[in-house]
Amino acid sequence: MKTFFKRIYILFTIIIFIITIIGSIYGIILFHNAKDASLHIRQNKEPVYVYDKNDQLVTTDGYYYEYCPVTDQF
Repeated sequence: MKTFFKRIYILFTIIIFIITIIGSIYGIILFHNAKDASLHIRQNKEPVYVYDKNDQLVTTDGYYYEYCPVTDQF
């Protein structure tokens, strides 16, 4: 009976190992084929003013943020 459980244990270990290898290969392929996206920061011509509900100035930000591919030229 012990040999039966030992064979089941070895079988499950091999199956888990194979699933891990296949998953790793799949992840590497997905990562390799993913499109490259970068965060580009562009300066606005005019700053952005952010106010709270009481019309008090909270912050001024002269930048806006946009995701675009690295291959784009500015």
